[in-house]
Amino acid sequence: MAFDPDDEILQDFLIEASEILEQLNEQLVDMEHAPDDKDLLNRIFRGFHTIKGGAGFLGLDALVGVCHRAEDVFNLLRNGERQVDPELMDVILPVLDVLNGQFDQLRAGQEPDPSPASVIEGLDAILRGDGGGVPPEVPAAEAEPVTEPEASESMPEGATEVASDDVTDQEFEAMLDAVAAGGSADEVATKADTDAAGSTADEITD
Repeated sequence: MAFDPDDEILQDFLIEASEILEQLNEQLVDMEHAPDDKDLLNRIFRGFHTIKGGAGFLGLDALVGVCHRAEDVFNLLRNGERQVDPELMDVILPVLDVLNGQFDQLRAGQEPDPSPASVIEGLDAILRGDGGGVPPEVPAAEAEPVTEPEASESMPEGATEVASDDVTDQEFEAMLDAVAAGGSADEVATKADTDAAGSTADEITD
């Protein structure tokens, strides 16, 4: 499937998501020096959550799958259910490499490749509580594409569904609103997170 790199909505997503990825790079470095900084963990969580929301709106399943798992890992961290350690960093850092590669493909008008099995399995191991070990590398020629879980399938034990897929549209619209207003990547992520929470609260009161 080919994507139109000149599509306005896709371009807005690429611009803001790329900025969020740059900030995630810096934030992950900071996290190694301040692993107990809850505000920092929340900002990283929101970054992955916002990229996932926009990717879901555009039907980019490869990005949704890896971001969904990454945000679940950071939900464990910010809730104190898992600690930052070198093994965890060995799993998280390759996620950014994968996302950067997928965004490069999008900019070129190509559908992003599925995330490598080793990255997905590393994240799933953390979510299952198996530790942070990275599975052995599988040669590219032998690697099988990772099939992302359907919405009806359960996530690995220990994973926490933080936001329903029902609010994906609102998240993406909030992201585009913030882009139009010239907001920073942090402001975009915060607005998307806040609007999604407000939408969920409205549904409950209704």
